Amino acid sequence: MGHVSRDWEIWVNIIEKAYAKVLGSYEAIEGGKANQAFSLLTGFPCDCLEHRNYSVDELWSIVLPAMQTNQPATCAVNNLMNGMSKDQLKS
Repeated sequence: MGHVSRDWEIWVNIIEKAYAKVLGSYEAIEGGKANQAFSLLTGFPCDCLEHRNYSVDELWSIVLPAMQTNQPATCAVNNLMNGMSKDQLKS
């Protein structure tokens, strides 16, 4: 789930660790989505937007106001290829 793109963005790893702690292990979050972790840990509703369900303009009309109010946001890419994850393909 988590990947730090800049040195100061350690919050991603902190959220991931807290989520794993609540669920009992890192294995329990395999395939989990960031919005699930945010919702569980904060109690606030979180959205998961799948880009194929929106036009580019619709997505930006949702994302930009969130960014302008400093709401946390994450982005993910489905790593499944022919039913196997990248990690499975590498091993």
